[in-house]
Amino acid sequence: MDKFPGQLKRALVDYPNTFCEKNGMAMLRPKFKICSLHTTQTGCLDHRVCSDVHICPDFVFDNCHNERCALGHNWHTNHNTRVNEALYLGGLTSEQLCRLTKRILGQNTSLS
Repeated sequence: MDKFPGQLKRALVDYPNTFCEKNGMAMLRPKFKICSLHTTQTGCLDHRVCSDVHICPDFVFDNCHNERCALGHNWHTNHNTRVNEALYLGGLTSEQLCRLTKRILGQNTSLS
């Protein structure tokens, strides 16, 4: 981490849920997940404390085109906006959030 300027070092230390260091490079690597309870029949029962995104995982991977999908296709609901902003991702578009989620979930086979 000695290669990084002071502000970048500080960001890596202060925001471990958003950034990481890998092979001498600073990486955007948010601790970002799709809520596994949201995808169950009963759904996520406590949105107030849930720190995971509530969105259809099939939609993220371009496999759900049902406009009335019960799991939702909206990255900018009140809940998802709160989760995104907590990870400093609030300025990303829906398309950018989708690409980022594909990248993250592609490296982790589990949704939880």
